[in-house]
Amino acid sequence: MEMELPASGFVLAGGRSSRMGADKAMLRFDGTPLVQIALDKLRFGCRRVAILGNRPELGDFGMVLPDGLTEAGPLAGIATALRRVNEEETARDWVMLMPVDVPAVPGTFLMAWAWQVARDPTAPAAGCFRVEGRVQPLVSMLHRELLPYVAAAVDAGERKVLAVLEAAAAQTAADGLGTRRSGLRVDEPKETFWRGFWRPSELERATEPLWFANVNTPEEFARVEHEFAEAKKSLERTGKE
Repeated sequence: MEMELPASGFVLAGGRSSRMGADKAMLRFDGTPLVQIALDKLRFGCRRVAILGNRPELGDFGMVLPDGLTEAGPLAGIATALRRVNEEETARDWVMLMPVDVPAVPGTFLMAWAWQVARDPTAPAAGCFRVEGRVQPLVSMLHRELLPYVAAAVDAGERKVLAVLEAAAAQTAADGLGTRRSGLRVDEPKETFWRGFWRPSELERATEPLWFANVNTPEEFARVEHEFAEAKKSLERTGKE
């Protein structure tokens, strides 16, 4: 995507990877570290990108913003991202979040969706996806005005990302900030964006069931990597990639 999104991009890489047994951010998927894959996807539309995490080795890949709260989960990183955007003297009103463990989702798809969220001035202050009946709050677009509500939730010890974002979006509208509606915008990716101005490549189409597959364990990582590689090989054999 050529146009710059009115958002700063942030990779969520602050987890302890306890189920993986190794730092997920450093694992190589299709030859590239997961953290680099996530950064590259955000760069399709975000000029400024950073990594949310507390490990100095992540600095080899780009700017790292530690949240300083090792037990607060993703919400601490989200609050850090919102705080950073509010501190910047730019026209970027949005935070685009990308977790480090969904390597198969197409970056151009995310940016096409993000533009749909950002361009509507009456849309809610938070948007994300529902995949196979489950809402995915960590792949999301969040308006900068959510900061006080998210920060207050973190200070209060809240850890459930979806519940906090839903409440923050509703409270933002209730307090009369901007023109955004209450509630959380939740999109079905395949139904909403399979057609229209965004078109998947042959590989993206073939790997669509893997787009939002999390790789939290060695078994999940191996399965997703294998299925992605098999789809790629199949297309290479037919010359369709």
